[in-house]
Amino acid sequence: MRFLTRLLLGTCLTAALAAGCGSGSAGFDDSPESEAEALLVAMRSGSCVSFDERPYCGSGASTTIDDAAVASMDIQDPSEALACVEVPDQPQCTATLAFSATGFPDGTVFLAVSGDHLAGPWTLASTETVAGDDHTDGQVDVTLADAGSMAAASKLIVVVLAYLGGTPADLPEQAPLVGDFAPDIVYVSNLLEVQPSP
Repeated sequence: MRFLTRLLLGTCLTAALAAGCGSGSAGFDDSPESEAEALLVAMRSGSCVSFDERPYCGSGASTTIDDAAVASMDIQDPSEALACVEVPDQPQCTATLAFSATGFPDGTVFLAVSGDHLAGPWTLASTETVAGDDHTDGQVDVTLADAGSMAAASKLIVVVLAYLGGTPADLPEQAPLVGDFAPDIVYVSNLLEVQPSP
């Protein structure tokens, strides 16, 4: 079963998630066996699934906070590849993705991680957004490899992390799992394309 799950995950990503896998919520049971599986189910279904005692949600999904308030988040899903803009005097480029959060408590902190595969590893982005009123607009700036060495179109997944009570101390810069960053709620983007800015 685990071998089949890994095979299905790889097949879906190779196809850029353009076609369905299996039936129902991405073809998996309601209880994912791995974090990568939870992320894929959330991404494909646009809903939330519980894994490791936290909700993993797709863009646009609603989740309940404290058994009362309902929150949701929309992550930009551009129709074209994101442009990765070269950083002056640095061997990197930066791609920017917007998100919009509704219903999160004041003081909620949003961070983000990025990777090129649902199985990780994940790299912490430098941007931070703090929720104010009921509606919060934010953006994620993802630093990637040298634009000169980047393929014409590379794959990217962005995961927005919501911290309802502030961020933990000593967050890692990179980790194998999204859960290693200890968020309260996870929102995953669709599979994105990024390319060097012309």
